[in-house]
Amino acid sequence: MKRILASLLVVVLGSSSAVAHTRTVLDKDDSPGPLDLVAARVGHVHRQLRLHIRTYEPWADRSLEGAKNLIRFDFNLDSDPRLERCVVVKFDPPPEGSEGPTAILGGVYRNNCSQQISDHPGNVFRREPNELTLTLAPKLIGKSFRWRAFTSFEEDEHPDCPPHTSGPEPLYGSCTDYTRWDRHRS
Repeated sequence: MKRILASLLVVVLGSSSAVAHTRTVLDKDDSPGPLDLVAARVGHVHRQLRLHIRTYEPWADRSLEGAKNLIRFDFNLDSDPRLERCVVVKFDPPPEGSEGPTAILGGVYRNNCSQQISDHPGNVFRREPNELTLTLAPKLIGKSFRWRAFTSFEEDEHPDCPPHTSGPEPLYGSCTDYTRWDRHRS
């Protein structure tokens, strides 16, 4: 009986360790457009770094099409304000005139999101129409970092998102949202 209880305890503690490093940041309903964040989560699952966002509204994959429409996770690996890494998630349409598949792809960048270091770092999937999850190798980001989620959406037809004319950096479209910074250690 003691062996069974000890084995059960090892299984329970072992399975919870992957979840123990998961952090969720909640966000207010404070931005017009479909990419207004409800919550963002960063954690480790099965030796992968998992990045997850949930929005207040459902949105189509094509909502991430165009230069100003994106989901981004920002990572600060030290104490200065510069971003050492960011993961940008965009819609990837098929080539012009092709009936090929479409996809949502993530890229990993460094130096304030200016230099791409990995083109397709992991798997992007959507289980619900208002959620997105990306898994990638932890070595692309690091073991200890501060992070936040950021979204940008601009569409001429969206009545609440007029074309962007001015604003603080980094501002890509007129409907932007971001979570507060949070700390992660693996």
